[in-house]
Amino acid sequence: MNHLFDISGRVALVTGGRRGIGRTMALALHQAGAKVAVVAKSSDRCDLPTDIFYFQVDLSQRKERLHVIERVVEHYGHLDILVNNAGIIHSQNVLDYTPDIWDELLAVNLTAVFELSQSAARVMKGGKIIQMGSISSFSGARNMVGYASVKHGLIGMIKCLSNELMPLGINVNGIAPGLIETEMQQSLMSDKNRLKEVVGRIPAGRLGTPNDLIGALLFLASDASQYVSGTSILIDGGWCGR
Repeated sequence: MNHLFDISGRVALVTGGRRGIGRTMALALHQAGAKVAVVAKSSDRCDLPTDIFYFQVDLSQRKERLHVIERVVEHYGHLDILVNNAGIIHSQNVLDYTPDIWDELLAVNLTAVFELSQSAARVMKGGKIIQMGSISSFSGARNMVGYASVKHGLIGMIKCLSNELMPLGINVNGIAPGLIETEMQQSLMSDKNRLKEVVGRIPAGRLGTPNDLIGALLFLASDASQYVSGTSILIDGGWCGR
């Protein structure tokens, strides 16, 4: 049965793979034997293994993201797995939300995801596209109108892409993390009272870690998920089941 999860020799691209969840995913794919490419906004590759193909891209800029897939294919010869992990978050009262913040969130968290998925599908001969959702894909929250809106939109994109791409042998799915210990949650983790309150709402009794996402990633990236498409796996310690 182990061959079902074997991705050795496959080519994977992880966006936003320099730190946090993306870094953990890039390293997990690398350790599983995949040939990995990482794109991020920073020029600093942050001690990623030297055999990971790393290049700098600002995904909010169409002219920069236009040739991302092409560069990976030029380097490795093909593409089998795309993990659209890169994303940004802004916490802002809805009455103070500016058009610039809205446009940037839309560009990075939704438009770039679509364009990279479309470009990848054009070169893939079968493959896996994995979109990074959130518990905000399924619920609302205060001061999160932009982030929740694009993450809800991502669920619709996953379903539509699946309908058109699965007949081509391309599975499209999502991973929807809950509250994960990363830099994005630094303000929460530094507020002991608020952290205690939030953790009290999580049936697992703790925040998640990036390592909690590896199992779902390897499942969706491998042949073990050949009959899985158009869905999202919640990894939230039971938050959305309350």
